[in-house]
Amino acid sequence: MVMTTDRYLKKAIYMYGISHFFQMEILENVESIPLYIPDCCIDLMFYCSKDKKHMGAEIIGSRLKPESIPIRAGYCYFGVRFMPGFVPPMITPKMAQLFGNIIELPEVIYKDFRQSEIFGKDKFEDRINVFLKHYIPGFNEGRAKEGADRLVEYIVDKNISTGGTVLLKTLAEETGYSERYINRTFKESMGISPKKFARIIRFQSAIQGFEAGLNPTEIAYQLNYYDCAHMVKEFKEMCGMRPSELKALLMESSFYEKLTVL
Repeated sequence: MVMTTDRYLKKAIYMYGISHFFQMEILENVESIPLYIPDCCIDLMFYCSKDKKHMGAEIIGSRLKPESIPIRAGYCYFGVRFMPGFVPPMITPKMAQLFGNIIELPEVIYKDFRQSEIFGKDKFEDRINVFLKHYIPGFNEGRAKEGADRLVEYIVDKNISTGGTVLLKTLAEETGYSERYINRTFKESMGISPKKFARIIRFQSAIQGFEAGLNPTEIAYQLNYYDCAHMVKEFKEMCGMRPSELKALLMESSFYEKLTVL
């Protein structure tokens, strides 16, 4: 998304199921996000035209392969990226129904929370505060989970904490459930197997390793890839290019000059 704008604002919080907030003004000649890669995250994106006559909100489901997605040229976007595997309380579909989809949301997002409230504020942090004011009560109400939902949440958290390296055998030992039951329960809720979820989380962890300046051998070793060639193969499947090609693309597009982390 950074490639679609001159300036991309980002603020991470890692609370309430939220990874980070972001804001961007789409360039006039851009009509799609060119590379949307798998991350098992849901994006809630509020959009508004420059004259504020047209606005709305949509849920962007994660992709299972690299692809482009449409975006509104010249519009301002304020977004919320949720943690991998987390479905926000203002929507009813499970993650399994969201993969590969874009769902337009009604004007009233959550109880009395309307899209216009976000764009009634001009500053990025004020918009964050408006969202959290309405979101946190709903998040707290939906925290109690039982049975299968708790199992899925445990598997998601374990994968995030280990960078996608935890084995299904280990999950079975820790939870007391059979590997077959874990596979079936996770796939019914998430739409993909625990193994596929782990591969996506590991791929995202590898990207973070490259951004941190680690060399390919170090990353492959830390994330339990067989070797560098195995990691390159995973990259090509997940984003359509080798790690070196992805890094070059980011440098060529002035990615890091456009990104502002608050």
